[in-house]
Amino acid sequence: MRNSGRYLAHPDYTLSTTQVYQKTAWDIIKTTKSLSDLAPYVLGNVRNDLPSWVPDWSATNGYTYRDHAESTKLYNATGSDLPSIHVYEDHVLQMPGFWIDRIASIGDTMLSDGDIDIRVLFQWYQHFIVHFQIDRNPEAFNMGDAFWRTLCADLVAVHSEAHDQESISDLTFRRANDFDLPLFASWCANSSSSPFREYCDRVVGDELRLEYEHCRAHFTRIGHPRTEEQFREISKAYYSFVSPIGVPRVDTTSLLIRIILGHALSQPLPPREHTAAMSSPIKYATFRRKIFITRENFIGLGPAEMKVDDQIYLLQGSRTPFIPRQAKEECINGLLKRYYQLVGDCYMHGVMDGEALARV
Repeated sequence: MRNSGRYLAHPDYTLSTTQVYQKTAWDIIKTTKSLSDLAPYVLGNVRNDLPSWVPDWSATNGYTYRDHAESTKLYNATGSDLPSIHVYEDHVLQMPGFWIDRIASIGDTMLSDGDIDIRVLFQWYQHFIVHFQIDRNPEAFNMGDAFWRTLCADLVAVHSEAHDQESISDLTFRRANDFDLPLFASWCANSSSSPFREYCDRVVGDELRLEYEHCRAHFTRIGHPRTEEQFREISKAYYSFVSPIGVPRVDTTSLLIRIILGHALSQPLPPREHTAAMSSPIKYATFRRKIFITRENFIGLGPAEMKVDDQIYLLQGSRTPFIPRQAKEECINGLLKRYYQLVGDCYMHGVMDGEALARV
């Protein structure tokens, strides 16, 4: 294996398979001073003979874990400080970190190894709109922004020849921005993996555009939105039409997706063939994951093994948040020590660029 041009592990045929896996993982951690490069592979570790932080390199779907690992390079949840990391008794890893939140609710698990499971995506959508009471929430569009960005882990697939991007197999990903919303709308309306096509068949076009006429005065004054403030102004104007005084003109289930689509129509929708820009990152982001909502009302995607009341930590030097679960505690010479099993890493919308550091 290589990292930055140097080998991290050398063949040693005197070691068992378990020892090789463990030594390789430790060499990577020592070199990178982070769990980020290993975390996606840990999702495939169901072996009792390996520590939770050591990947099972023989697990299937390695290409998906590899792509996930590559995409984490686009995040920076903990800043650039590199921690001091130690390993004890060949299997206990010690590194600094801090608590940021606790899981309040979770959705179903996306178990599909191939195509996206539409049923699971729709369950996540329903879970989201019920939790946040979208039909009575005047900030519904802002919540919609969090929802679509979480589904794709805030990533968009672009052509590999694009400059200054991270290469992922034959794809290239970049971070999403406000102006990628039409790509998500196009995926909703056209992709076979979208659970929203039925809604789109009913609302994209004349009906939705008539609803958007309510916002024409705002477009006349500011044109197509180009700043976050302009996006918020137009989205609030649209919400005031489809849900006046908290009483939606449309059914609650479709309200959020209508607001997202209506806002997207402020720009021309990309052609059907551009749906891969969203379907690819959604597939990679959701593979063997669950949607979760925290006690502080953050939304994210976490490992299939996560549970309600699991805690989310930022481990210093790592690019994503992690979910370690306490396994045991013991008192040694009057000092209480707690031991954790690594459940996996997660995407948590609103903390992937170091925002949580301000709360520490």
